[in-house]
Amino acid sequence: MPKAATRKAASTKEPGAVLDDAGFVGRAARTRAQLLAAARLLFVTRGYHATRPQDIAQHAGLGHGTFYVHFPDKLACFLAFTEESSAELGRAVHTTLDGVEGFEEMLVAALGAIHRYAKVNPNVISTILHDPRVLAAGRESVDLMADHWAEFWGGILAVGQATGEVRRDLDVGFAGSAIVGIIRQASDYGLRHGRADDELLRDMRDMILHAVGSRRFTLSVIIANNEEVAT
Repeated sequence: MPKAATRKAASTKEPGAVLDDAGFVGRAARTRAQLLAAARLLFVTRGYHATRPQDIAQHAGLGHGTFYVHFPDKLACFLAFTEESSAELGRAVHTTLDGVEGFEEMLVAALGAIHRYAKVNPNVISTILHDPRVLAAGRESVDLMADHWAEFWGGILAVGQATGEVRRDLDVGFAGSAIVGIIRQASDYGLRHGRADDELLRDMRDMILHAVGSRRFTLSVIIANNEEVAT
């Protein structure tokens, strides 16, 4: 083959190789997404221990070995699922909070967004807030979604401290973790027992406000609630 033709063939081959790589990356991303969608369904319906890697692959319509191309083990897949679902919930909450000011208003808006997400995605929140350290024996560190959400609530509580709605002596990290616990347990309880949405959200709101509110602010909430009941 003439040198000029050789150079031309080489120059036309490289873009093709790039396209092939891009196609491979795209297929890999789609396959991983299929596995995570299947994992999400199985983890929230069967639980972690009753779900096997081969179950996830089979439910995704893929071969068993494909699972291990994308995840080294079941725990890695579970952690990827919790991270993805937590980010999904975070987008829903932050969209609701856009333009909202004031601690109580932010509290009500965030609780409402989380509750709506929980109704559309049953058991997802309780699953992603599960402490994976009990599953991760031997691992040096595990990212806890509950800690991320405690930090989120701590930020909202800090807003309340700045406006005088939240006690200034409150440890917002501790209180943020407590709110995560309230949401996980109380919301799950309400859904399982058929509590009306407005009733459940009101009770969670009042519980949090009474626990973290400044004396002045808590008194104003009690008065407002009494007036609401009276009408």
